[in-house]
Amino acid sequence: MELFLIAAEQFHAEACFDLAVSYEIGVGVKKNLPLAFKYYQKAALLGDKQSIYETGRCYVQGNIKN
Repeated sequence: MELFLIAAEQFHAEACFDLAVSYEIGVGVKKNLPLAFKYYQKAALLGDKQSIYETGRCYVQGNIKN
């Protein structure tokens, strides 16, 4: 998980997406929906298409707070 965090800090979209999924479902880390959303957003801003979808899904399902 540490390598994903390092890659995400260096703006690697796929690492951000993988972290988001891990935090959303609690694989390898404690489940944390706000942190999952943060990484989905970061990956989406970096152009990751799946993360763009997941960010929208979070808004629709109400999994985040503004």
